[in-house]
Amino acid sequence: MDALSVGKNFKNISTMYAKTESNKAFQANMDLPSIDSPKSLKLAQSPFVSSERLATTHLISNLIQSYPNTPQIQSPKASVLTQLLGDSTFINTAKTSETQQEISTERFYGYGVDEKGYMLEDFNAAAGLPSDFKLHKSTLETIIDHGQSIWHNRSNFYGLNIAKEEVFKEIDIANTIKQYYDTFTQIIPEMKSTYSSKEVTSLPKGFSDMRFIGNAKYEDNDLLKADAVMISFEGFKVTNLYNTTEKYREAKIVESLTSSVGINGFHVHTLDFSPSALANLPFYQSDGDSFSQEALFVSFLNAQDAEILGGGNTQLNQKLQNTRQERFARARADEVSLVKRKPYLSSDACKAALENPERFKRLVELQVQESSHLLGRDLRFTPNEIAANFGGVIMDLYAFTQLGFYPSSLDSRAKSIDFTMKFTEAVHNNWKPSQQDINNYAQNLYKKIQNFLP
Repeated sequence: MDALSVGKNFKNISTMYAKTESNKAFQANMDLPSIDSPKSLKLAQSPFVSSERLATTHLISNLIQSYPNTPQIQSPKASVLTQLLGDSTFINTAKTSETQQEISTERFYGYGVDEKGYMLEDFNAAAGLPSDFKLHKSTLETIIDHGQSIWHNRSNFYGLNIAKEEVFKEIDIANTIKQYYDTFTQIIPEMKSTYSSKEVTSLPKGFSDMRFIGNAKYEDNDLLKADAVMISFEGFKVTNLYNTTEKYREAKIVESLTSSVGINGFHVHTLDFSPSALANLPFYQSDGDSFSQEALFVSFLNAQDAEILGGGNTQLNQKLQNTRQERFARARADEVSLVKRKPYLSSDACKAALENPERFKRLVELQVQESSHLLGRDLRFTPNEIAANFGGVIMDLYAFTQLGFYPSSLDSRAKSIDFTMKFTEAVHNNWKPSQQDINNYAQNLYKKIQNFLP
């Protein structure tokens, strides 16, 4: 700090004091004692000086230390400091300055954190959050740690063995939160500061973006390749909200069924705004029967198993980045080869099937033919081998036509095991689906899917 700057600081202090006390002696003497002055030390050690005054003394001492060492300020004026410490306006101003200094000293990925660990307005602005939003630093730490663990495990799987702390070249945590919050506000567009138990119970149970149902998984499309390297919610649009538990469960069933017949793009995201989930969030404690908007958002993050998202300035370790891009290119090439062998699985064919029940039935028939070549051949399978050889459309078709339900609707492991045993027995008894079975299954599934198309 130069002499001019320090002089201005002293002038500001003196002006404030002069206005409150009209102290002519202080106006005439703007110099303060040296920090090593015996009088200053004696004053600081006095039992009559409170902790607040000591904090102010510390603030003044810092100012004094930065002042140029000139003869004009060496004459001790302990009485001036004494008068300052007796002035309430000066004390309050000093305390505010000291608090702001404490707040600004803790940074988390370049953003301010308050004394309780909540992110400050600079982070909220970067993340697209309301200015008064109280998101705790620990929430961000959990997301970062989870993301680093995911990519550390992948690096080991790829044989790269990159240290957990080095899997990311850069983490743009504000961008990750912005992506999640932009999606969250599509689910709850009109935010309130608090919600009652009755209100949170009526909130949606799940959501989807159904704009790309029928597209090939590795379609040469910028939007669909958004998570080619890293998962991303950029450009995500909530087209479907599942407002009841029943509707959510039905959507999960159809999600599984569409995948079994080779149709991609139907993904159901889970939500949990139950009072029990909201009541157990550290740093977002409920106030009686009400829950904060921050608690709802953190519950949303937990339900998404939130991790570091691709976007903004986030960058993977270069080796990881290159490996992921190479794997995506190979997967894309494999898909192109598959579609050449099975043109009914192309994006155009799948989209056409979703618009026409006869084409959809033909898609199902072709998938059944592909999966049923081991049926009716007096072969024996263990239950563990059943899923590997007949998983997907064949087991779904058998369950619907012979037992009256879909396997994905089973809500316990015991029921799933029981179903697998029944299907195994049917295979050993040379069961094969009839054309009528296929027709009934295709007709029912087509109607179910239509209920969810945007």
